[in-house]
Amino acid sequence: MVTFKSLFCGAGGDAQGLTEAGFELVLAANHWPRAIETHAANFPAAEHLCADINNTDMRRLPTTDVLWASPICTEGTPAGGNAGKRSTRMDGQLPIEAFGHIEQAGFERTRATFHDVIRATEIHGYKVVLVENVPDVAWRWELFDWWCQGMIRLRYRMQIVCATSAHLGGDGNEPAAQWRDRLYLCFTRDGIPEPDLTVNPPAWCHKCEADVDAVQTWKPGTMRILGHPTGPNPVSASATGANPWPTPRCSASRPDWRNSRSSARC
Repeated sequence: MVTFKSLFCGAGGDAQGLTEAGFELVLAANHWPRAIETHAANFPAAEHLCADINNTDMRRLPTTDVLWASPICTEGTPAGGNAGKRSTRMDGQLPIEAFGHIEQAGFERTRATFHDVIRATEIHGYKVVLVENVPDVAWRWELFDWWCQGMIRLRYRMQIVCATSAHLGGDGNEPAAQWRDRLYLCFTRDGIPEPDLTVNPPAWCHKCEADVDAVQTWKPGTMRILGHPTGPNPVSASATGANPWPTPRCSASRPDWRNSRSSARC
């Protein structure tokens, strides 16, 4: 079985996806006790480390086949979509305050920097390194290209995927019922075949009047495949030349309404 570790883990959504794909979680690490407590409740069989990853000796971590990491650089990822502005708090973390006070460390240090990914990779030489982030970090963090070159110098080949969770799925794996734009970086060690990461969500084609596998394309002049999948840059197109837009699933399809007094339709 392919093993993996999760650095800067949260509640375990990424680990859930990887384990459902047949991977075995060995270790999950985060500096925030609340994150580790939640993750351990969801994955009791895995080892959990509550520590400052920035100051952790990577040689102490168990070696695995795959590394999954979700770092966020506060210099590159503004909160609330304020373009060009820097923030000391992570986008997406503020609503958690409603469930009780969160220590400042839980806000400002929810994710360590990308540099820890290189440190861990240099020591363990993973077969594959998977990094998840928001698309903005690719152009708002001045050192993004430099960081990518660091991974390439460690003899990895890089694949970039920008997609929304509403368009990612497959047989037996329905897409998420939410718009959630994400940047995925896949680094495959030299000598190992690269995975097929083509984004082909099903969509209705008005020309052929049938469901087709949409093709993610990018407007002319795009320097690289980076951008917001739900924004003005990328579009979806079928082989017929039409421009179908994949049909997302509504959020009401996810809750179990059987014990609810109200009902919802999609």
